Amino acid sequence: MSDWVRDFYATLDALDLAAFLARFTDDAVLVLGNQPPAVGKDQITGVLGGMFAALSGLHHEYRAVHEVPGGAVCELTVTFTLHDGAQVTVPAMDALDRGPDGRITAMRVAVDLAPLMARLAPA
Repeated sequence: MSDWVRDFYATLDALDLAAFLARFTDDAVLVLGNQPPAVGKDQITGVLGGMFAALSGLHHEYRAVHEVPGGAVCELTVTFTLHDGAQVTVPAMDALDRGPDGRITAMRVAVDLAPLMARLAPA
């Protein structure tokens, strides 16, 4: 696996939204699960900011990484750790497109976040 893939997910797992966003172009597109596309860093912040705030930890375990010219497809297991210590683990598949400067132009995440959302919902 290339360093860029490992570094990309390390930034995400650190829950460092600013550093994570720095890896994207200004007009990048993020599609997270069945959510509408988030276009640009402001919309991406809107999608991820609340999720990051609800978590005390995030960990991606690689199942398979297939690098292709201009990007990668990653099969992952994602573990979300909540502030109360509870963990929710789900499978995910990410497709990452990179521009000529190496920054992400599009990230499409196939994931079912229902187990996480159910755990975050007020009782």
